[in-house]
Amino acid sequence: MDRPSRTKARRVGILVIVFGLIIGVGLSGLIAGAPARADLGHSGIAAATHSGITRSAVPAASATPTAVGLDILSTLPTYTALPFEIILSLAVNNSALTVNATTGISNNAMLWLNVTNLTGTQCGHNNITSLIAAASPAFGSTATTEIITFPLTAAFFTNDSKHCSNIAIDPVSIYINVTVNGGPNGTSSATGLQYGSPFPGVFGYYILPTPAIVFTSPTSLLHVAPMPNAPSTYSLFANYTGQYVGRVQLSIYNPTATAVILSKNLAWNGTTPTVYNWVETIAATYPYTLSVETGYGLFNTSGSIVVPLASYVYTNETSWTNSTFITGLSAGASGTLLLVVGLIVGMIVAIVVGRRVWGGPKPAGPAQPWSPKTEGATNQCSVCGQSFATPEELAAHSKSEHGMQ
Repeated sequence: MDRPSRTKARRVGILVIVFGLIIGVGLSGLIAGAPARADLGHSGIAAATHSGITRSAVPAASATPTAVGLDILSTLPTYTALPFEIILSLAVNNSALTVNATTGISNNAMLWLNVTNLTGTQCGHNNITSLIAAASPAFGSTATTEIITFPLTAAFFTNDSKHCSNIAIDPVSIYINVTVNGGPNGTSSATGLQYGSPFPGVFGYYILPTPAIVFTSPTSLLHVAPMPNAPSTYSLFANYTGQYVGRVQLSIYNPTATAVILSKNLAWNGTTPTVYNWVETIAATYPYTLSVETGYGLFNTSGSIVVPLASYVYTNETSWTNSTFITGLSAGASGTLLLVVGLIVGMIVAIVVGRRVWGGPKPAGPAQPWSPKTEGATNQCSVCGQSFATPEELAAHSKSEHGMQ
């Protein structure tokens, strides 16, 4: 009988304790929520209660960090001819963008345009913070968004050649950095990349193609000059400038400009001009187009070539051939041979003529014995056959002419 009474008393004690705790908590809540009044005469309690209220009413601030996003909305082509419009999208969370009213430059943001070459060398950087306008988050939002548009010109590359000497012929990477100081929310930075930006591929990361910057537009000029001592012939060549130039095509049309009569590529071979000699005998005015072909467009220069009536210039010329009388012999040998032949012929002629002039009568032969004359021959010389009228005349002839007695 004694054990049940103890158990019952123990249960009653526990309930009393619990009930007392509940009442104590309720009273402490009422005391904490009641206003502190100095006139109650409980200055100690009032001071303690006021100190408790101060600590619980101003909790430590939990700041939301500033976040910045930057995108380049423009798509730079492989050959980016300047000027080229750049469009940026700037987004800032949990911070306003403020601008100095006097300078027009942002107080809490910095914006830079940077250029590097393919090796990663920093060619140049440009402060474009002045493009940022003052803006606050929209009502009910913590985000500030700005669209920034500006022309990319040659001025952004003024000193780049000092660090990147081949910037006029090498591709480059263009990226833009922004940093925003959000005050108690902290500072945040972001980079907007158009080229040179890694992005996931099938086998990891790879680099996008980079643009080649075209600083100036190509120019061209056709040179036409008549060829000396060549009627109706004209020397043609082209002078031109430009980056990434391929063909330099010359097209000459007929006088009515309805058909191409000459098509020629006049691109230089290194530093050597390509010259073409055009022959045109019909006097007229011929339109032409000189086209400089590049990876970023076709640039044409037009004009006309005036072909006048052909004017021939005659020049008197004497032609001679230094050849010999006898083929295969030199001039000296041929002359010597002719001299010898002439000497021999001359000697033969001289002998013949001299014999006739200075030879005299033919000498008489020896005396011949006398022989009777043939019948019918009277007083006839037996030596020369000459006849005489009388025997005396025959005897005188034989003695004088033939030495006969």
